[in-house]
Amino acid sequence: LSDQSGRKRRSMSPPPTISDLRIVLLGKCLAQTSRVSNSILNRSVFETEDPPDSRELHCESLEGHVGERNITLIITPHLFDTKLSLEDLTQIMKECVPLCKPGPHAFLLVVQYHDFTEEDRNRLKCIINSFSDEAINYSVVISTDIEVYNSANEGQKTAIHNLTKDCHGRHHYFPQLHGRSEDSLSVCLLFEKIDQMVKDNGGGHLVYESFEDAEQSFKTDEKPETIQQARFTDHSADLLQVRQRREKRL
Repeated sequence: LSDQSGRKRRSMSPPPTISDLRIVLLGKCLAQTSRVSNSILNRSVFETEDPPDSRELHCESLEGHVGERNITLIITPHLFDTKLSLEDLTQIMKECVPLCKPGPHAFLLVVQYHDFTEEDRNRLKCIINSFSDEAINYSVVISTDIEVYNSANEGQKTAIHNLTKDCHGRHHYFPQLHGRSEDSLSVCLLFEKIDQMVKDNGGGHLVYESFEDAEQSFKTDEKPETIQQARFTDHSADLLQVRQRREKRL
């Protein structure tokens, strides 16, 4: 499929059920993202404690099976850490691109009602858009603390509600109980939503205008003096700059 400029946007894989799924998980809390990943794979493979310094972390990927499907999960570091520089973010993207090659079928945006804000929403959208302007169409909001919904303030509820609207209403609740039966049912329901999303997107995965070119562009080092000056005082401007630099190379 192509847009009006002729750039390829989606692969032509047959719908509706994909036997090999590549899923990228993004979130404010790495511990919660890891717990969701462990529940999907039905085994404890990712650390569920938040690290002291996100700058020391790297993207991780792991393959597993859910039913008869081959699943590849890619976990990104704590992208909301204010200590992350533009260089840190660029490095994370450089690592993520080849791990989900030739392209992810889904982004899972793992959030919690008790601490998610409108600023977080804007930053998360900028991160998603840095991958592709189509990436939001491949995204599902995952909330992991629905039990505190009633005690959350209206701003926190509104932020997740607006993020869900950004993702065309795709939202899934993952229980905190971590009982085997609860997790198994939740995973089945999640994959039903992912299957429907993939079908809505034409039956394939997200692709860049040229995935190989995008991967190569992230391998080009930025000038150190430019990187050192770019901190996340304005998240939207910094992330837009990453994307513009990438697109300029494509």
